Amino acid sequence: MVLGRRRTKVLAVALLLGAALACNAPAPGLNAPTRIPVSTEAAGQLLQNLGNLTPAADGSVTITMTQEQLTSLVAIELAKNPDAPVKDPQVILHSGQIVFTGTLDAQSLKGDAEIKMTAAVDENGQPDITIISAKIGPLPIPDSLLPGISKAVSDALFNQITTQAGTKIKLTSITIDEGTMTVKGMAAQ
Repeated sequence: MVLGRRRTKVLAVALLLGAALACNAPAPGLNAPTRIPVSTEAAGQLLQNLGNLTPAADGSVTITMTQEQLTSLVAIELAKNPDAPVKDPQVILHSGQIVFTGTLDAQSLKGDAEIKMTAAVDENGQPDITIISAKIGPLPIPDSLLPGISKAVSDALFNQITTQAGTKIKLTSITIDEGTMTVKGMAAQ
């Protein structure tokens, strides 16, 4: 019974991350743990960019998101729910990885959380998020829970992009550079 509650809590955290878009430790290779500022302007700019997404003549679309925009959107969405189990989220884009950090406070699960992910596109043109590692404090999240978290984040990312863009998009690539994530695709005919 306790395992079922823990699984539910961990999946709830993953859904919150994805819906907005997991230790405050920097991604490997970063020199200093700098805080990404949260602003309504950055979140609004991301939503506006997605809302104004217009296919090129060949139907292609490209959206580039910054870690400031993603961090701001996640933080603002989480702040709307005072009972959200994650506080102080950060979304770091580094070396081909998405690193989500935050402070988790969900009854018996408390501490700094970190989820390191990579993003690719599957054969159906949808995001394919793979979790490289996930931990709460020093303890790893069990491997058996990672596929469910990956699916929740993938679905939430795809839904956020297509909902805000107002059209179905078949993704062709996701590229993560230092501080940015570029998503390319084709608008559905």
